[in-house]
This record gives sequence, C-alpha cells and structure tokens, in this order.
Amino acid sequence: MSKGIVEKILIGKSKTMGEKNANNPMDREWTSGIFKEPVKGPVWLSKTNLTGDGQADLQHHGGLENAVFVYPIEHYSKWLTELKLADLTIGAMGENFALSGQLEEDVCIGDIYKMGEALTLSERPYPQWTIARCNEIMHIMKKDLKAAAELASCKLLAENWKKTLHTRVEKGENPDINKRVYGPNI
Repeated sequence: MSKGIVEKILIGKSKTMGEKNANNPMDREWTSGIFKEPVKGPVWLSKTNLTGDGQADLQHHGGLENAVFVYPIEHYSKWLTELKLADLTIGAMGENFALSGQLEEDVCIGDIYKMGEALTLSERPYPQWTIARCNEIMHIMKKDLKAAAELASCKLLAENWKKTLHTRVEKGENPDINKRVYGPNI
C-alpha cells in the first residue's frame, strides 16, 4: 500500500467573481470557495473544515461529511493536457490537501489515516469501496441498480450519496448535476 504525502495544505475564503448583469450567463456574478492558497505553519482541522477555509455552497462542500477536500497532484498533468493550458497551479481544483502518492484507487470509504511524515493508513473498514469504484457507480454506471444499492448500504458513505443512490434504486431517477458543477448561471 502506497503512502500519501501532503505536499501542500491550502485554505481560502469565498470570493465573488463576474459581472452582476452580464448578458452571457457564464460571465454573470458567482461565488465560490474554490480559490485556495498554501498555508504556512500549522492549521487546525475541525470536524467541519480547516481554520481559515470557507465554502460558498454548504450543501455540497464543507461540513461533517466534507470537512477537507483531498486531491491527488498527479491529476494536474492530465488537466494541463486536456484543457490545453500552459500552467495550472496546485490548489486550482479547490483542494485543501494536495496529495502525492495516492490516487482514488488507493483510498477507500472509511479509511482512517495518521498524519506525520506521511499519511499512514491505520484502519480500513471497507476495502471493497475504493473512491474510484464509488465514483464509477455514482457517475458512470448509473443504470447498475444492484451496485447502487450495495454502495448505498455502506454505513460510512456520505448521507447525500446514500440519498442519491436510494432515489436512483427506488425511482430510477438521477439528479441533474449541472447546477452543482457549473453554478447558478447555467
């Protein structure tokens, strides 16, 4: 099992961008907590967030189930290529912990880590539920109701994911993610 290294810890407060009455919906005013900067020195992690960090959309970010956003820095090279960008700095995804050495295939729901020189796994109650597998069921395999029901039964899965998966299984409905992903201006 690989050990993760927290390369940077990042925090930031919500900012409002755009123009209030812009004609183009994507140029209109929007508020986000995605803007993060590296911290210098220790920072307190509470049950709901890092001290000094803020989220604009508390329905989908922050709180007991989303206190910290961890993102693998290995993904940045893919985004640079896919988006044809010259530069994309660590923190651009809004992460709080910029991690190296562990990807979604290496981390499972309910994993408990100890922080020191590296992140060291101390407990793994659900080895069958990697983050990669959960994302696949939630976002790609939307018609696999059996997998959705199995994942929804994971006791440590976030309540909002359980709710979405139960709705999928019981009613065959999948929520429209556009507002969550693109914001209120679409």
